[in-house]
Amino acid sequence: MRRALLCAFSVLSAGCSCNTILSTAESPALRYEAQTYTVECGVMVPFNAYARIRKTGASDWSDIVAVREVNYEPKLRWIAPLDLQVTIECGSDAPCDANPQRHWSVTGSSRWEDVRITYVVGERLRHSASDDVLRKLPH
Repeated sequence: MRRALLCAFSVLSAGCSCNTILSTAESPALRYEAQTYTVECGVMVPFNAYARIRKTGASDWSDIVAVREVNYEPKLRWIAPLDLQVTIECGSDAPCDANPQRHWSVTGSSRWEDVRITYVVGERLRHSASDDVLRKLPH
């Protein structure tokens, strides 16, 4: 919480980034790189995780997955030079269930330029989530 407050103050005063990079994966042909990250600003740190992609060496990223208000994380794996697999899995630091009292969402793109993006549900999430929750996930 203290880190979030300091970062929020820093953003207002000096423009620091509140993004925390979780992982980076380069495509087998090294043409693209994809990254997962969280945004941790404000008084309460929400469960928000994202995945983004760019051409290797480019400066601008494009978000391809948004996980909002639920403790799930996107995990990235290149399965071919132009095929990126996103596994939606439970976060490591909290229970693996969606709070039915909150509005939460997991959205994702199926393509970015010539990269095909596919989705799978992680083993821990598949075994603990209800059918209603599983239906809300990209596939």
